[in-house]
Amino acid sequence: MSSSPKRRCVRPVGPNGSAETWSTTNVNVYTTDHPWILNNYSFQDAKGEHIKSSPFTSDFDGETDCKWFLYLKPRGEKNCKSKGDNDSKSKFENNIKPKGENDCKPKIENNSKPKSETNSKPKGENNNKPKGENYSKPKSAENDGKSKNENDSKPKDDEYVALYLHLDPSSQCKNIFAKTKFSIVTENQKEAKSWDSSITEFIVSADGPKPKRLSWGCAKFVQRCELLNPENNLLPNDTLTIFCKIEYSQVIFTNTSHSSKSIPSRPALPNNRLSEDFGVLLKSNDFADALISANGVNYPVHRTILMARSPVFSAMFKYDDMQETETKCVNIPDIEENVLKELLRYIYTGKVEKLEDLAGGLLAAADKYDLTELKDMCEIELIENLSIENAANTLVLADLYRADELKSEAMNFVVSKSAKIMNTEAWDCLVAPRLQLVNEVCKALSHRLDRNFK
Repeated sequence: MSSSPKRRCVRPVGPNGSAETWSTTNVNVYTTDHPWILNNYSFQDAKGEHIKSSPFTSDFDGETDCKWFLYLKPRGEKNCKSKGDNDSKSKFENNIKPKGENDCKPKIENNSKPKSETNSKPKGENNNKPKGENYSKPKSAENDGKSKNENDSKPKDDEYVALYLHLDPSSQCKNIFAKTKFSIVTENQKEAKSWDSSITEFIVSADGPKPKRLSWGCAKFVQRCELLNPENNLLPNDTLTIFCKIEYSQVIFTNTSHSSKSIPSRPALPNNRLSEDFGVLLKSNDFADALISANGVNYPVHRTILMARSPVFSAMFKYDDMQETETKCVNIPDIEENVLKELLRYIYTGKVEKLEDLAGGLLAAADKYDLTELKDMCEIELIENLSIENAANTLVLADLYRADELKSEAMNFVVSKSAKIMNTEAWDCLVAPRLQLVNEVCKALSHRLDRNFK
């Protein structure tokens, strides 16, 4: 959760130049994020009952708590079963009507005009009609020119999944304004089917026996057929992940007066240039006292920096019986030139460029020279970019360089997409020769099948 950023006191410029005094009116807005994971969603949809998330809290400056929960209706507003009720709506809905995006249209009341006015006709109107002719509108005209088949093709309310955010009445916060965003998180950690609300007032207490509004959301968040269709990949491994973002405020105005005389002048803080300065040292070769040789190319380096960053390099230059101590040269024959350059850049500056393209080579180098942070960076990059084409190669890299987290993620990915991955050329070339690894994949696949049939 983060509050509104504090605004800097900057002298505004008016029509006649800079002002000597001015005022500001601020409102603090807070943000909270909450992912909701629904496992085995197809079974929950089949049961058809309303689903309620666990409550989650947010606060105002660490003092007043707001308690929220999410409420999902797999069968929409009409046909969703509610446990313990014979009606289609749950108990709290009978007291509080959730308003969705499609329910915000103003209602036209039938009693807005007197009956005499609505039913009155100008005199002589019926006498002007020629006899024998029927002037009543055909059904197609009443439906704005749409045929019966076109009207029937519209999705009904029960063909949608409804989703609401609810403010618990026991919350300490009272009468807050909130803006909500719902979205479905896909297998690639991307948002799909997002819905944004307008700013809405949640009223916990009000005059009268019942609260005015505790719930707000979307009655037609996503079509059921679209959500359950495997081709849309909205339910990876039959798991629905909903991401809820709430921006909320009690809209308490804070007025502040300013004067140009009250603004102290102070110098700006200098930027931390440590990383940049060490990068310059690497490029300049000044005071270099050792060499790294790879494929006939020598790279001047500084032993103290290499020893401070890598335990392996430290052992090479520290002990007298090591060849590198005597020659002051480290030969690395099994590394590509662009990978070595990025390895040295990381050692000197802690940064890496083109990590997406070089993650595999840098993972091997990080494992060899015990650079744990660089190894973690490579694992994360490889996990985020897992695909059917590279899964086999990634699994081999993880097994070869003892990247446990990467191996676990790659193994799960291969098992879940086994039919496609085992038909790729990468599987035949890279994984098949490693019988032990193939055996692990088969065991993981067997466990997955056992769970599905139980």
